Amino acid sequence: MFFSFPEKNNNLTYEEGYIIGLYAGDGSSYCPKNENWSNRITFSLNKSNLNDVNIIQKGLNQLHIVNKITQYYDKELLTVNITSQILYDFIKQYIHGDYAYNKYFDMNCLFENSCFRQGIIDGWYASDGGNSNRIYSVSTKLIETGEVLFTSLGVNTTIESDKRCGEVRFCENGKEYTNNYPLQCIRWYEKQKKYGKRI
Repeated sequence: MFFSFPEKNNNLTYEEGYIIGLYAGDGSSYCPKNENWSNRITFSLNKSNLNDVNIIQKGLNQLHIVNKITQYYDKELLTVNITSQILYDFIKQYIHGDYAYNKYFDMNCLFENSCFRQGIIDGWYASDGGNSNRIYSVSTKLIETGEVLFTSLGVNTTIESDKRCGEVRFCENGKEYTNNYPLQCIRWYEKQKKYGKRI
C-alpha cells in the first residue's frame, strides 16, 4: 500500500487529539507576565456535554500532566481551566493563532496516526459543531486546514461562507453584536450515505 506522507508514529491518542479539537473550537490561552507562572488553557464548553471533561482528564493523564482541572458553571456554560506549560506547548504544536478569527491547524498533525486525527475532528465538532455534520468558524484558515485534515481521513467535505459582515445581530439574551467576520461552514458526508455500501 502506498501512503502519500509518512506517519511520525508518536503514539498520540484519540483523547490527545480531542483536546486539540476542543481548543480549535472553544479554547483560549492566557500567558502571564510573570515568567515563574505557567500558561493557562481555558475551554468554554456546553454543560450538556459534560463527557468532554472526562476526555480532557484522560488526555491529560496520557500526557503525564498532573495539574488539576478547575471548573466554573454559568447557566449553560462550563468553563474549564488548566494551568500547564506542558499542555500549552503541546496544543501550540498543532494549533496556531490566539483568537477565533485567526486560528488554524498546523499541518504537522497530518504526520500523526489516524486515531489522533479523528480525535481532533471529534473534539472540534463537539465545540464548534452544528447539526448534520457541520462545523462553523469565523476563521477561514481554520476551515481550510480542517478540510485538509478531513481529506487525510478519506472524508469528503464542502465549504460554504456567509459573507454578511457588518450586520447587527442579536444573541439569545437580546444583546446586540456586529458580525465582523464571515462565518465559514465545513460539512462532511458519510461515505455509505453518499456513495452506497462498499462491497
